[in-house]
Amino acid sequence: MAIVDMICKSNYEFNIPLVMLLSTIANHPINVLTTTKVTPMAGQVFHCSVQLTREEGRKIIDGAMAQAREAKLPPITIIVLDGGGHVIAAEREDGCAPLRFPVAQGKAYASLGIGVASGVSGARNAERTAFVASVAAASQGHFVVVAGGVPILNSQHCVIGAVGVSGASSDEDQQAAIAGIERAGLNWGLEPGE
Repeated sequence: MAIVDMICKSNYEFNIPLVMLLSTIANHPINVLTTTKVTPMAGQVFHCSVQLTREEGRKIIDGAMAQAREAKLPPITIIVLDGGGHVIAAEREDGCAPLRFPVAQGKAYASLGIGVASGVSGARNAERTAFVASVAAASQGHFVVVAGGVPILNSQHCVIGAVGVSGASSDEDQQAAIAGIERAGLNWGLEPGE
């Protein structure tokens, strides 16, 4: 099953043009008619179940910070997004440059939106700079495709959130993100099926 299909079959509603764009980026075709829900009228609105809690987000932050301190990394910023792309936990260490927060958020959002690690998206699209720039513009700058953004998976390997880290080298950022997810007792994968 394509990762975009898994995202669409989750408990969240998605913008159909965005889902189609993401399916193109991930090279996974989707059938929009069979995989998306119709948005209910205001009187029929319901709340979806929470897949990733603030408490889990806090554990991810604590685990990533602990790993960063153990590795003696420079000050980092960590962002945890839920499956809808909303920030549920964030922390910026003293001494981080001002742009670390939006970079970490962009890494997490790219990972969440595509369903693979942000660095994997960057490697796959290294020759497609105009395309990457277009997606970054369409996502209002929330598409940073260097290592440091890692999807959080449930037990069925569906994306339920993402972590983005910025402040050290991209590979060190990614290792901190993975450590945070693992220390929170959650699953991660750099690519679908991992």
